[in-house]
Amino acid sequence: MDDFGSGQGSAVVEFPETASKDLTADEILNANDEVVRPVEVPEWGGRVWVRGLTGSERDLFENSILEGRGRNQSVNLKNFRAKLVVASAVKGEHNKDRLFDDPTHVHRLGTKSARALQRVFDMAQELSGLNQQDVEQMTAELGKDQNGSSGSDSL
Repeated sequence: MDDFGSGQGSAVVEFPETASKDLTADEILNANDEVVRPVEVPEWGGRVWVRGLTGSERDLFENSILEGRGRNQSVNLKNFRAKLVVASAVKGEHNKDRLFDDPTHVHRLGTKSARALQRVFDMAQELSGLNQQDVEQMTAELGKDQNGSSGSDSL
């Protein structure tokens, strides 16, 4: 259990075990692989529903923390946690509409309790398959570009 007795510690995404088989394109494209989990946030007086990002949404999120272009590109971690929470928080278990839909929400969420924000961020990170190594890898790859040991000016 976590500090608040909610049992909402680390999320384990479980999928039914099936015999391994070769999937078709239709099976992959029609698979319901969306995962939504609640996170208890007592500091905010309730719970937040978090959905794992899709591949396209994750790419947009990662792009949102990059500044500049080509050799001048860098990682900007300002409001990193708030950006991920804004991208992944939904209105409910069965209502997958984004909870935060105003452009000012990233900044405003960044002013909230770090502990509460971290709890929601951790769930969003896990459900979206993001980890610290991903950020470190992006930073390292940018460093290679800046040192001239890697390819082109475009991503």
